[in-house]
Amino acid sequence: GDRQQRDEFMAGGQVMLEVREQVGFAVTGSRGSQHDPATRVLQRHHEGRVKSLIGRTVDRFSVRGGQVPQSLEEVLEWLFAGHGWGWDRRSLGDAPAISRLHNEYFDSDCAWHAGAGGLNGGALIYPPLNHWLWLLSAFLLGSCIGSFLNVVIYRLPLGLSVTEPRRSFCPHCRQPIPLWLNLPLVSWLWLRGKCKACGAPISFRYFGVEFLTGALFAAVWAVFAPVAPVPVVVLLWAMLALVVAVSFIDAEHMIIPVGLTWAGTGLGLVACALWPQLPVLAGEAGTWGRGLMQGGLGWVAGFVGLGIVVELGKLAFGKKELKFAAPVEWFLREPEADTDPMCFVIDGQSTAWWDIFYRKTDRLLVEATDIRVDGKSVGGGMLTIREEEIRLPDGKVLRLSKMKSLDGTATRTVIPREAMGMGDPHLLGMIGAFFGWTGVVFALFSGCVFALIAALIGRIGFGKPLPFGPFLALGAGVWLFGGWKLFAWYVETLTPLGLP
Repeated sequence: GDRQQRDEFMAGGQVMLEVREQVGFAVTGSRGSQHDPATRVLQRHHEGRVKSLIGRTVDRFSVRGGQVPQSLEEVLEWLFAGHGWGWDRRSLGDAPAISRLHNEYFDSDCAWHAGAGGLNGGALIYPPLNHWLWLLSAFLLGSCIGSFLNVVIYRLPLGLSVTEPRRSFCPHCRQPIPLWLNLPLVSWLWLRGKCKACGAPISFRYFGVEFLTGALFAAVWAVFAPVAPVPVVVLLWAMLALVVAVSFIDAEHMIIPVGLTWAGTGLGLVACALWPQLPVLAGEAGTWGRGLMQGGLGWVAGFVGLGIVVELGKLAFGKKELKFAAPVEWFLREPEADTDPMCFVIDGQSTAWWDIFYRKTDRLLVEATDIRVDGKSVGGGMLTIREEEIRLPDGKVLRLSKMKSLDGTATRTVIPREAMGMGDPHLLGMIGAFFGWTGVVFALFSGCVFALIAALIGRIGFGKPLPFGPFLALGAGVWLFGGWKLFAWYVETLTPLGLP
């Protein structure tokens, strides 16, 4: 009965099986809940984390003035006895993993065993990886990173350097912000969201980005620090920082800086090589080479797959034609502020320049009854407008930068448009480089659901622009923090053939 109960208990989670295989002991006693302390110890310290568990156990002996354990058996006995659990050491002597761990930590040259000098015999004392001190540190670090992300979000779309000027400045009065007024989270609350110099309101986005980034950093540490190598946790932090920056830039400017996504793709492949479980959170991990391959397949699935959808959407919805029964006024409107684009306005309808000329091949066609260049009429006909120049009906080409104004009247215009920008495939490719093709499928599907819900709540009609990047990012976040469990349940329960 005890053996059957033990086997049933250990079969409760794959993680616990990995612990038993690594350490070489079997948990006995009454069946435990998944919320029992001993169960959580097993779940948090499988595979390589067993070493950290041993180190902290030895530290506890020394700090409390007890006798330093002389063998791995004493460590395991103390650890599980403290939680009211017994343990079976019958297989201990035959387990190669136990022998390696014992030789590494308890041979005659070990600092713990030989009584080397220094605090606690040379052993490093640190709190458990899920201790609140680590979580607080992760949150504070994330808040500081979020402060820098605010600089990136504001400056990058405007073509400004993120390092010069080095000090942040008020977007209204341009006055530099001193260091003591630029503390993450605290300064915004202290100044009540206003500039100290001019009193102009400072967007809540600055506080929100700092808080969101800090919360994400703390959540990643809480979930992954006990089970993944610390360098992988750092790479996940970097990914989330990039995702936050991309999401807010896309939401505000409808653009995705592909330079950020390329950087994230490289980091994702490195993370998959360091921890092969990352691209197959819902499956079984392999070697570092297999992890790298899964990350590469994820990038292909995200970038190429969504890229094909973008091209098909361009063919189907790539032109917006407007016809008028009588000639209507049209003109090019200069940007009113640094953050505003130039716009094409016809019959009161305004279209931003970056929404028209997404590709080098895009052309804005105006069937004009009159064309006026710098206030002077040059006749009518088909006017072709490119991103930086125009072609008059007589074939003459003029640079927009050399013109003071361009306007006229027209009866018809054809405006190029995108069903989806190419920045979204780059972003989804970066997500795939971290989470494999399964993460791509989940992020894309859930992103569509989130976007649909947002469109319904915001009453955004068909054909209206809606940034898709933030919803892809939201889908990736859901996958990272537990969505893969839902995917695994779906595969095991609803898919007839299943997946390997």
